This record gives sequence, structure tokens and C-alpha cells, in this order.
Amino acid sequence: RRRSERLAALTPEQRKQASLRPLLDIDEKTRAKIKSAVNQILRQQLPKGGWRYGTGSVPDFGDLADISSTQYALLGLHAATLLECPVEGKVFAKALSWILAAQEADGPKSARPGPEAAAAQPGQDTVAYTPAAQDRARGWTYVPSRKTGAEGMASGGTTAAAICCLVLCKSHLAGNAEVKGKAGIDPAIFDGFAWLHANWTVAENPKGSRSHFAYLYALERAGVFG
Repeated sequence: RRRSERLAALTPEQRKQASLRPLLDIDEKTRAKIKSAVNQILRQQLPKGGWRYGTGSVPDFGDLADISSTQYALLGLHAATLLECPVEGKVFAKALSWILAAQEADGPKSARPGPEAAAAQPGQDTVAYTPAAQDRARGWTYVPSRKTGAEGMASGGTTAAAICCLVLCKSHLAGNAEVKGKAGIDPAIFDGFAWLHANWTVAENPKGSRSHFAYLYALERAGVFG
């Protein structure tokens, strides 16, 4: 009980640091493995900023980045930074540029749900939520460079994954005013959530022909980070 009371008295940031403290107490051998994994992820980032399955995969997809692989790469890099393994901001800036460009160019107007507005949190890189605002339901496809077939259609799984990616990039680029495209992050996130709202279901991957569980995972990540 006393422990729970002490935890309840902490700020969210203090609770986060308390939960990470046991993870930071790792030996040098383990830390070296983490750095090696990070370097492997960094080497696999494609020229335009996204990720695929990596060189040597069968079949070899070349430079056809996909939203799903990019999400897992960014989640891995984010986890590494929590363990005090630094990742340069240019990695997230490059990914951000690709993800923003990969979103559907337009979509139907969508009124934001919710009866109450939520103010931006002081001292945080957040934006106020205004229900009266209008967004456009714009999603993401699995392989943005492919315009036909199942991989050329926006789905719930890839849209939720892209939202997760944008939130991660935004958090790692906070305070860096020189990054191009930062002004487009919040509209892209709101438009992505508008797409999920317009196609909402948890019974299947909306607009997708497969990957139900991958959709649920991406949805959970988007909800936690967003």
C-alpha cells in the first residue's frame, strides 16, 4: 500500500523514470548488443526514409518501403533511446518526411467527435483538441509506392501504424525548429484518426484483406502514444 501511495504521488514523468530505472541497470555486454541492433536498424533505413524487410530478405523488395516495417523500426529506435542509446534526430526527420508524403492526398471531410475540448498541456509539444474543427479522413497504404492491388489501398492497420510513427517522430524532434514538415504532423495525425473513426471496427482490419491482429496491435500503439 505504501509503495502504491508513493507511486501515486509522483508526476507522470517521475513514474516513467521509476519504471525505467531497473532497465537502465544493464551490463556492458547487453548494452553493446542494443547498440549493435540499433546500428543494424539504421543501416537498413532506405534513402527516402522508410524501412522494408532488410537486405537479404526473400524476396528482395529493394527500396519499396512499407508502413508496417517502418513502425517496428521506429518502435525499436524509440525503445533504445529510453535505454540511453542515442539516435540522431536526422533519422526521425528522414522517416517523418517519407511518412507525411505517403499519406493519401485527400479524403472526405470529417467532424471531430467528442463533446468537450481538451487544452494543450503546458510545457509539452502538444496541440489543443477542438471538436468543432474539421479534418479530412486520409489514411495510409501498406506500400505507398504501389498504387494498385490490396497493397495500394488504405487500411486500418497501416493507418494506425503511420499515426504511431508520426507521434514517435514528433516526440523525438520536439524543440527542433529546423526540421522540415513539422507543421504538417498534427494535421496528418488528426486526419489519420478521422480515417479510423470513419471506418471504425475491431472485428477486422478495416479496408484490409488480412492482418487483423497486426491492426489491433497498431491501434493499441496509436492509442497509447497518440
